[in-house]
Amino acid sequence: MRKIVKWLILKNAINEEDEELYAYGLQSLLLLVSPIMFAIIFGLLFGVFKTSILVVIPFMILRKFSGGYHMRYLWKCIIFSISIIGLAIWISSKIQVFSILHLLVCFSCVSLIILSPVDSRKRELNFLEKRQYKKIVIIILVIFFISYLALWLIGLYDGAGGLGMGIILAF
Repeated sequence: MRKIVKWLILKNAINEEDEELYAYGLQSLLLLVSPIMFAIIFGLLFGVFKTSILVVIPFMILRKFSGGYHMRYLWKCIIFSISIIGLAIWISSKIQVFSILHLLVCFSCVSLIILSPVDSRKRELNFLEKRQYKKIVIIILVIFFISYLALWLIGLYDGAGGLGMGIILAF
């Protein structure tokens, strides 16, 4: 990220005093785009494009508000995230026994409600932020859980599997 920002400064595209802001913005963009991009790639490779999107959306949204473990280096985070997203997409395409998935989804929902939000080492949340993020996580989980059950009840098992794995992945 720094090399790109330094190059932009060198080309007079941005001011040097804005270096930190642009570096942060590029990192944020990479963290936003990479899970979606790799979910699309895995979905196309495994032949489960729609399911892959249903895995990555709950993961991204829930992680945004629930927090979680943050690796020290961005490249480690991306490699680890790509690996678990790929594994979750592959598993969701192979799910046959929904009773186990139901238990794991319920466990993940309860755990996310109890433990969220998890503070980052870089920025700790204050009491009001924690309360607000917990409410957001609960609302999002209710929406995803109801959607998961609805997909399962109407027989759209691939979609239910993808959404369920996305919830589990966020835990």
